[in-house]
Amino acid sequence: LFGKLSLSDLSAQLPASGASLDISALIDSVLGATLIREGDVLTLLLPMAVRTVPRYHQSLSVERGPLVYALAVEKETPWNLALLAGRGLEAGREDGLPVVYACAAATPSWERSGDVPAPPPVAPCVRAEDARRVRLVPYGVAGARIAQFPGGTERS
Repeated sequence: LFGKLSLSDLSAQLPASGASLDISALIDSVLGATLIREGDVLTLLLPMAVRTVPRYHQSLSVERGPLVYALAVEKETPWNLALLAGRGLEAGREDGLPVVYACAAATPSWERSGDVPAPPPVAPCVRAEDARRVRLVPYGVAGARIAQFPGGTERS
């Protein structure tokens, strides 16, 4: 969300007591009145760690803040991938879009059930040499998508 606000437009309310805060007074007391002036731009950074969340059938989803991430499945994109969460997850941006890079490997035992994927296999063994970096996008951005991955166990 981008836009211009006047310092006088900023306010907040404490959830426990319901008391309101005068943001401009708070900024003045923290930064000093001479450091910030009307028209200055403030950027609020909220740290959000990338994490895996356990799901159905011992699968994993990838989340960062309020977003759930998914593998966008294109015509030729392999979709039956096991997530190798132990190799790390990395947040990034591409063309202004938040993305997560993960390590995954092919899971041939995960097949289709008709036109849709069958439930993900539980902790499938995957070959370490099949591991590759995949790009996950916010769930709502991808049309066809996989958002719950089996957690893979690597074998040599």
